[in-house]
Amino acid sequence: MSTNKFWSSLEYVIEVKIPGFTGRINKRYNDFLAFNEALLTKFKNLEFPDFPSKFQLVNKKETRKDKFSYLFHLIMHYAKTYPELKDRFLGMLYTFLVAQ
Repeated sequence: MSTNKFWSSLEYVIEVKIPGFTGRINKRYNDFLAFNEALLTKFKNLEFPDFPSKFQLVNKKETRKDKFSYLFHLIMHYAKTYPELKDRFLGMLYTFLVAQ
């Protein structure tokens, strides 16, 4: 995951490599926030990391990028750990990545 800064907004560039698609997808903070809220709503019994504040003062780009990357790794971990939820996790992740 890398970042692009356009005007005053920051976009996170996600490199996606899945069967049938390889490319880069740009997402903003609010996209991640909505995705995180959907995860918390749908999977209430699982733990997710604290979501980074929109108003971080120190090294916000790296802190957010690290937390967003960790969130993707955690989703993949949960998909492997809970096979009965795998399709729901991967479906939500796919929807997040392809939604514009």
